[in-house]
Amino acid sequence: MIQSSEIFIRKLTHILVINGAIDAKAEHQFDEAFKKSAHESYEMFLLDEGLVEPNELLNALSQCYKVPSFDVSDYFFEHNLLHFFPKDFLLRNAVIPAELDEDMLVLVTSDPSDADLARKINEFVSYDVRFCVGIYRDICDAIEEFYDYALTQKNEDGLDDLDTDSEVYEFEIDEEGAVIDEDIDEI
Repeated sequence: MIQSSEIFIRKLTHILVINGAIDAKAEHQFDEAFKKSAHESYEMFLLDEGLVEPNELLNALSQCYKVPSFDVSDYFFEHNLLHFFPKDFLLRNAVIPAELDEDMLVLVTSDPSDADLARKINEFVSYDVRFCVGIYRDICDAIEEFYDYALTQKNEDGLDDLDTDSEVYEFEIDEEGAVIDEDIDEI
């Protein structure tokens, strides 16, 4: 019995052949080469081996899932939309909110066929959702970049947002754990 991942690989490869992204003679060779590779996903195998360009893969994924594609690389995501969701949820589901159009939340995911994803999303927000497909690695990189930037972002005073204390506490602790010689210095 063919596993659904094998069916997906064949379908995606066939679409890439029809679109002219890969040669029809190499169609079956790609499947076999992927099985022998250390790559976890077929999409990453295709990209890492230089067999297709990201835009060709996005186009094929769009046709495969029958949803629009969305290139998340170099896209500026709205902070308020990302803050609806915990970082680990976004990474675990490879999904990132792209825009809010009235009451419709547009999300980019690497797997729009995940039947439970809309339900999971609605645990955090009550918007109607519409999915687009994106490249897994690009989605995860965008999430990491957003949260890394948010954590290291400078406030108006030039201080890290995480460094919001206005006082520095210096103290010594004796052998019994009591505080000795406590000084408070203003920054």
